[in-house]
Amino acid sequence: MKTEFKELRARLHDGRNLVVDWSVSADQTWGIIGTNGSGKTVLSRLFAGDVRLSHGEVSGLPECVAFVSLETQAALIEQERREDESDLMDQQDIGTLVSELLAPVEEVADWIQLLGMEHILSQGFRSLSTGESRKVMLVNAVRQKPDLLILDEPLEGLDANSREALAEALFKLHESGQRLLWVANRLDELPDWLTHLAFVHDARLIVQGERESVLTSPEVHSLLHFDKPLSDFPEAPVKYGLNADDPLVHLVNGSIVYGERTLFSDLNWQVEPGAHWAITGPNGCGKTSLLQMITGDNPQCYRNELYLFGMKRGSGETIWDIKKHIGLVSSSLQWEYRATTNVLTTVISGLYD
Repeated sequence: MKTEFKELRARLHDGRNLVVDWSVSADQTWGIIGTNGSGKTVLSRLFAGDVRLSHGEVSGLPECVAFVSLETQAALIEQERREDESDLMDQQDIGTLVSELLAPVEEVADWIQLLGMEHILSQGFRSLSTGESRKVMLVNAVRQKPDLLILDEPLEGLDANSREALAEALFKLHESGQRLLWVANRLDELPDWLTHLAFVHDARLIVQGERESVLTSPEVHSLLHFDKPLSDFPEAPVKYGLNADDPLVHLVNGSIVYGERTLFSDLNWQVEPGAHWAITGPNGCGKTSLLQMITGDNPQCYRNELYLFGMKRGSGETIWDIKKHIGLVSSSLQWEYRATTNVLTTVISGLYD
């Protein structure tokens, strides 16, 4: 079976037209690569037939298509948020259980064991970490046994062990005959078993063909490799009233507990001026929750002895007294911040709080 897109035009949300001439045979395993905002995800969605076309012909679409992507993940989180009845119940509504989303669980028991998901089956989907929810989306998609499984950044948010296990599992899935389409921002995440690549830039499919010929093409090299170094950034101004040797963050016997589930306890931690930290650990161990406690986005910061920029949390400071000293980029912030705004306003907001 061959899927063909002939002289296709599809209008994107920003007014550009996605331009595609593409033929994909069932015996080929394709990956889609390209620059940020180039139209990679929209190109992958053409296979589902849910992109509005202004011109062109499409033939040979698969009957059943399943997606694993940031968009499908965010859509399910938003649905769970709309169905949250915590206010009506006067207690926390944990939402849809993972076991309910993956039912019947017996059919995907091997995948659950492979990805180490047994302990989250009784948890609500909304309470999962980014990596844990990505695993659920993947297993749910595999469970559907689709004609085409589209993986849009499938390794995003997964810890090192989960990435290794998932890479091996997807290879076996490919070997079993499951038709796959991989969408990637990073070339180093492309699996070796992809036979063909499509390169997208500025809403145009500009290079396509066998893997090596695409990767060695001058168009791809010039657009994905930056030879010009970034200019030096100015020194950050010191805006808080700390003594030179006072810690920026000081946590005493810190803990985060949800019901009977303890993410961490008895954590003593200091971040000194000039120090640079990395927080690592398996999916669901509490990395994001720890950072949210510092940024004030987790209410358990008030039940802990926590000092930030010389101020003890809960001693009369406002959330903005803390946030104005912190710059944050995260997937959870992206999902939670749902106001409509433009790029300039977003960038300027980072200069303040």
